[in-house]
This record gives sequence, C-alpha cells and structure tokens, in this order.
Amino acid sequence: PLADTPIVQHDSGAGARLSGSQVSMRELGTILIRRRRMIGAFWGGMLLLCLLYCLIVPNQYEASAKVALRTAPASSLSLEATEPYVAASILSAPVQQETLANVFRSDQLAWRVISDLKLYQAPGFKGDFERRFPGFRPETPGTDAQAWLLERFQRRLYVQTLPRTMLIQIRFRSGDAALSAAVVNQLIKAYGQLDSESMVQATSQASDWLQSQLTSLKAHVDRDEQRLAAFQSEHAILSTPETMANGQQ
Repeated sequence: PLADTPIVQHDSGAGARLSGSQVSMRELGTILIRRRRMIGAFWGGMLLLCLLYCLIVPNQYEASAKVALRTAPASSLSLEATEPYVAASILSAPVQQETLANVFRSDQLAWRVISDLKLYQAPGFKGDFERRFPGFRPETPGTDAQAWLLERFQRRLYVQTLPRTMLIQIRFRSGDAALSAAVVNQLIKAYGQLDSESMVQATSQASDWLQSQLTSLKAHVDRDEQRLAAFQSEHAILSTPETMANGQQ
C-alpha cells in the first residue's frame, strides 16, 4: 500500500548554492591573482599621493584659550541684592554666552587684531595678499582689501560656547605657531579694551544725565527761593539766621 511506502526527498538546492559560492570565491581569487600588479600599483599610488600631500602642504598650528563669563557685578558698589542677581545670571547665562561669543566673532574686533598685529605682513597669515593688493595702506584700507583680510581671519577663527559651563573657547589656526598664540591673546586683549571703552562711554553718558538733572534741580531751587523771598516781602515776614547745635546756619 501507498501508506507503507517510504518517501525520500532530496534537497539539491543547498549543494547547488554551496557549489556556486565555491566557484565564485575561486573566480574572485583568480581575478585578484591575475590583476595583482594593477591593484598593487593603485594602492602604491595612493600612498605616494598621501606622502606628497604631507610634504607639500604647509603645517598649520592652532592656539586655543578659554574665557570665563563674568556673573558678578563689576563693581562692589552695586545696589542690587546678591541672590536675585545670581539667579537672573544663571537663567540668562546661555544668552550671555552666545552674545559674548558673537562679540569675539565680530568684524570690529577682528579688524583691531589685524591692525594691531599687522597680519597683512605676517608670512603665516597673509598668503598672496601682497600680490592681490600691491598698493595697500593700513591708514586708508580699501573695501576689497579689508573684506579679504576679514574673510581670511574669520575662516581661521573658531569661537565655541562650552555646554554646561560659563566658558567660551577661542581657537585660531595659521602657518605660524607663535602667530596663532599672539592672535588669540590679542583678541582677548582687544575685547578687554572694547569692554573698557563701552564702560567709559556708559559712565560718561550717565554722568551727563546726572549733570543735567542737577542743573534742572538747581534751577527749581533758585525759582523756589525767589518765590519765597517775594512771599516774605509781600507779607512783611522777617527771617533771622539761627545757629543749630551742629554749628550750621
């Protein structure tokens, strides 16, 4: 009967797949052996190009520094309470950090550094500036020359706010290690000068405002004294000086 007849199934697919895989690997090995010279020449050429690049391209040196964001008042004579000021500073720290970073990225500060260090004459920075702008004069820089120097400076400057800190990292890259360090230091110094000038300007404006207020108050006092003298004269009031206990009239 059919129920007692054993049925044998043969799986020829696995063998075929294995055989095909073996054939493919053998063919690949044969191809690699035949073309070993071309492959060796390719990798040798790549290594030679890398070596030539390292020898031809000039070295680049990067200097870095960190600047701390001040969260306390600049003067100890502040009338503000300490705790509210600290709380407000902590909440606004990211905004203040980014604002300070943008100041370090500004063209105004960059041009100060370029002018102070004379980067247009520095071999590690100037590149082909002299060929592009042969008649450049720092006293009267042209718009094109100034824009070229600022763009070259900004490409080498990197200012980053460090997360979860009150620090700002400043990095500058050039072909001269000493020049890179000098630029970073001069950038921080220029920011200090700019900050001092802003404080002096703000103090001068506040002083002018207070002077105008004092002048206005003095004019009010003079008018009041004149009105008081007229009132005394009209009503025949006599006033006599009296010395108080502290010796004042």
